[in-house]
Amino acid sequence: STAPIVDTERTQASTTLEDAAFILEDVVGSGTSVHIPQSYLSPPSLEGSSCVYIIKAGRRYYVGETESISRRLAQHRSKGDEWSSSTAVVMKVDGGKSRALNIESRVIRALAKRGFDLISVADGSQIRPMGRRG
Repeated sequence: STAPIVDTERTQASTTLEDAAFILEDVVGSGTSVHIPQSYLSPPSLEGSSCVYIIKAGRRYYVGETESISRRLAQHRSKGDEWSSSTAVVMKVDGGKSRALNIESRVIRALAKRGFDLISVADGSQIRPMGRRG
């Protein structure tokens, strides 16, 4: 008998920023993430909107939420070391800050489950159910 064919690309957990972006997009459920390379500013269209972001600093990842992505990126990058050359993916989140906080927690948990080396694990325990209001 022959052994089953195994797609090793799919079975080995990959922990790149692109993989993190895919997870972020999956948790948000609609839309496309915006990649922000090192030393680039965020697009003005994201300012004033609730956003969830993932920063790759060295080999580690940080997940956060904000309504001012340009300010938060500047704060993170001013920490020096690998933070100054960090890249990020960002998604605008409809539903305001409470939904962004929920998505942040869900993304942290999903990344941790996939084996990402996270800086921001504490927020993953703050998950709240995402119910419909009204």
